[in-house]
Amino acid sequence: MCGGEIIGLLPQRLRVGGLSLFLLVGISLAYRNIWKEMALARLKSDFVANVSHELRTPLSLIRLYAETLEMGRLTSPEKYQEYFRIIRKESERLSALINNILDLSKVEAGKLTLEAVPFQLTTSLGKVTTLMAAQARAKGLTFQSRVLPEVPHCIAGDPL
Repeated sequence: MCGGEIIGLLPQRLRVGGLSLFLLVGISLAYRNIWKEMALARLKSDFVANVSHELRTPLSLIRLYAETLEMGRLTSPEKYQEYFRIIRKESERLSALINNILDLSKVEAGKLTLEAVPFQLTTSLGKVTTLMAAQARAKGLTFQSRVLPEVPHCIAGDPL
């Protein structure tokens, strides 16, 4: 080979090397995007499974207590009132879950914006504690909560 031929091959090798580098970058970006899409699909699948479980729980309780009432197996009016109260509370819980899911869908679609307003954190924690304690009692467990002194009592957020 003469010197002129080597100089002529250099630009061709640079082009091939550049195209190879471009191809590798493209493949790595595609791989990264596919990886992110798979992770997002797993998150969505987990979310649907968790939501399904959370919806099934109050529905099962409502069905159980309604069937018991329907069969007339209760003897005291107090038990009737207790069962009606449980059915009402579980249906309220179910409605709240559905409303939360709808709100989440609206936020994701950009149709609902959350506004940070001051609210009492202890009030919200009290509601959560009451709900969790009831669920714990149903499973034979005890549930306690306490607010550490350094936690602010009033915070800014959307209390939904």
